[in-house]
Amino acid sequence: MTVIVFAPHPDDEVLGVGGTLARYSESGERTVVVVFSTGRASHPLHKERIIVQTRKDETLAAHKELGVSESIFLDLDEVTLQEDIIEKEIILKLHELIKKERPRQLFTPAIDDLHPDHRTVTRTILQLHSQYELTCPLFSYIVWNPLPLLKRGHPRLVVDISGTNRRKMRAIRSYKSQWLSMYQLVPVVLIKTFIAGLRYGHRWAEVFYQIK
Repeated sequence: MTVIVFAPHPDDEVLGVGGTLARYSESGERTVVVVFSTGRASHPLHKERIIVQTRKDETLAAHKELGVSESIFLDLDEVTLQEDIIEKEIILKLHELIKKERPRQLFTPAIDDLHPDHRTVTRTILQLHSQYELTCPLFSYIVWNPLPLLKRGHPRLVVDISGTNRRKMRAIRSYKSQWLSMYQLVPVVLIKTFIAGLRYGHRWAEVFYQIK
């Protein structure tokens, strides 16, 4: 069985779904991560070629730690993300990927995420899901909105990551070029997974909300 995670930037999938990716990998599932953008805008003063390769290398190192089966880089420019998605026919390409992989679950950022690129990616995946009448459930994960703006109800997917949270933390540390933003996010991620664990009877847990 296969699961596919869509990440707007290199690192979003680890912050939001890292423990689950490791857990699924350990159970023998095929895990595929699709990274939309190069992440080059995170370091505008650096040479584009260098930062793009750096972020790709960091992503591959993180994915190796999590046991990700395949890492797919769409290499879109986050500055013109919406235009690139249309111009490069990304929805069609993702549909081909889904036909090939036949995933049992899809994961995308929350539609109310505070980062505009995250919302753009999720609108794209929602369009993909509706346009091709996909039957696999689509779950959302939270990165930049620790306090949800939208009321979230059932159904929920709760994954016990008590055995894989350390792997998630090691994977996060792979993104050495991103520590400025990581310093803001890592405490929030830890608190969120700890509280979810308490709520659902685990030491650590990741919670996802079905949006399709």
